[in-house]
Amino acid sequence: MSTTRVLPRIDAWATFAWTVRAAWHELVAVIGVSVAWAFAGMPLVIALGSGEPWLAAIAALPLCIATTALFGTLADVATGGAVRRPGRDRWDPTLGALAWAWVVVVAGAVGMGPSGVLAASLAGALGILVLPLAFAYGAVRGRRGVVALRAAMIIAILHPGLALTFAGVACLAAFACVASAGVLLVVAPAFVALMACRAVVVLLAEDEA
Repeated sequence: MSTTRVLPRIDAWATFAWTVRAAWHELVAVIGVSVAWAFAGMPLVIALGSGEPWLAAIAALPLCIATTALFGTLADVATGGAVRRPGRDRWDPTLGALAWAWVVVVAGAVGMGPSGVLAASLAGALGILVLPLAFAYGAVRGRRGVVALRAAMIIAILHPGLALTFAGVACLAAFACVASAGVLLVVAPAFVALMACRAVVVLLAEDEA
């Protein structure tokens, strides 16, 4: 008798459609948390404008930590609840610091010649595949720091299509925000976070079934 286990699969379009409906239902809150996240990035924008790399590196830390709060605030919505105000149980400084360290390493490697650019490209690709899942898993399951990151790596290995989907969604959202001159910042961050959280909820539910 075969004991081969069939891994659950996530319907990306169904998850996208669900996220559209949920974001519309919680539109005011979605806009609020997106705007709050965007304000957390203002120090980074100012630092980049100053042309001081060390200042930009420091200023990226609040945004990385705010990203964990963004996902944490929307985690309950992914399970059918309502948007929660950020609290101590909604944000993860450790995971934010790990994400910040990744950003610093990638940015630093770019200026180290061709080999540095190659290393930065590889590290950047791995980060964009794993970090959205780490933020989502940590928010949904209440896991922190390295535990959330390790779980995200396992999910990315077992479900590479899911990791690639959310890497693509994150990149498309970033391009859309730039193309709209920042207008879509009022919804895009929360939409991406909510979609990732919903996918993790569905994945875990099917895995436990």
